[in-house]
Amino acid sequence: MSDKKQTSGNVPAGNGGDNRKYIKQETWVSVGAGTVLSFMPGTVSEINVKEGDKVKKGDLLMVFRAMKMNNKILSPIDGVVKKINVEKGQNLPKNHIMVEVA
Repeated sequence: MSDKKQTSGNVPAGNGGDNRKYIKQETWVSVGAGTVLSFMPGTVSEINVKEGDKVKKGDLLMVFRAMKMNNKILSPIDGVVKKINVEKGQNLPKNHIMVEVA
């Protein structure tokens, strides 16, 4: 009979460590090239576009306040603003979908 522990597959079995954090780890989901996520918890300070607006790569979409700094959120691609999933003043968690450009 083996002394090795059963794990979720992220860490080799029998490493002698505590594997709970790997078992509870969320699966990473890929998003499209035009999807903009919040990179850390923060607040939407300003929204500079509306759904249906044409944007070019590098255009200012919104201002996101995190860690006492205003961060400019720029369009990652040329396209049209498909959906805005936030409102001015809204507090967001990390990895929240803010804007979708297609």
